[in-house]
Amino acid sequence: MFTTIVAALAGTLLGTFTGLFPGIHVNLAASILVFWGAKWIAPDALALIILTMAITHTFLDNIPAVYLNTPDADHVLASQPGQLLLLQGRGHEAVKLLTTGALLATILGTTLTPAFIWLFPLAMHHLQPFLAIILLFALTTFILREKDANTRIWATIVVLASGTLGLLTLRSTLNEPLLPLLSGLFGISALTISFLQHVVIPEQYATDQETTRPTATLTATLLGTLAGGTIALLPGLGPSQAGTLVGRTTGTSALILTGAINTANFVISLSTMHALTKSRNGALEIVLGLIHTLDEHTLLIYTILALLTAGLATIITLSVSKHAARLLCKTNYHTLSITVITLVVALVLWFSGTLGLLVLITGAAIGLIPHLTGCNRSHAM
Repeated sequence: MFTTIVAALAGTLLGTFTGLFPGIHVNLAASILVFWGAKWIAPDALALIILTMAITHTFLDNIPAVYLNTPDADHVLASQPGQLLLLQGRGHEAVKLLTTGALLATILGTTLTPAFIWLFPLAMHHLQPFLAIILLFALTTFILREKDANTRIWATIVVLASGTLGLLTLRSTLNEPLLPLLSGLFGISALTISFLQHVVIPEQYATDQETTRPTATLTATLLGTLAGGTIALLPGLGPSQAGTLVGRTTGTSALILTGAINTANFVISLSTMHALTKSRNGALEIVLGLIHTLDEHTLLIYTILALLTAGLATIITLSVSKHAARLLCKTNYHTLSITVITLVVALVLWFSGTLGLLVLITGAAIGLIPHLTGCNRSHAM
């Protein structure tokens, strides 16, 4: 029990760092942790650290997604309403809404675990022969839902360009390919726009104003949890695609929905691991490699830890966000953008070398297309 508690707290601490640091994807952090820790930490304890780190990460990375305009692939749908609130001096409220969705989805997702365990094998048995058709249909739907013919053309270009880049990168011998790939497509591109536009962030107020009706909150949470469950079952889809399939939710509901999808996807993926012995999540794939199988007893422990970690991560996220809101108005956003870009470039060079830098630059160029043409950034996934 003591080892479990220590591992959970260590994972929460690491998840706080990875979530706050732009450019560090949780899958990268999990890979590094296994590389350096496998010789010193028992596999079961290491799996617990990665589990709690990943859950905490889904909460804390709401902060850079809002305040630094560096949304990763999981936060693309929420970036616009989050930035609108930030420019109104209400960035903390955006973080709070994302966190609310994440916490409620954790509670609902863990409650529905028995249902998912029963449903997933049954659903996969019927869907497996048609997976390619389903994914092609989903991709076509994403493009057709653009507002006009011009943005649909640009969306198609983004899909083809980012798909080609992803195919070449993931089939290469590049070390940690997801770091330059996702950082370029979703991080550097957004930071470059902020830099070129000379964004001025107004004074921030760490308010606790309620901005969403309880019924809207519960509806967004339910939709987010169900969407998170869907992508926990189907391969190839991420949170941003799930949000697009759910509907064109706008404003504060979009923030709750996004927060719910991100965390629900991870929590419900535990059911996928148990029921199908497969994982649709990179960090959980590493966990599965450490423990080999997720039996009922271990699933129960992981579920309890997920709930406890979500509660602790909520407290940490809201506390850090209030400090970030106060510090942001004293910070030169232009300088901050350059600093974050420099750090991401340094990370890519360190882990992926010059080839990784080439992927980063190419991804950033592709990631700029949605900003310049008005199509959805989620197409880059």
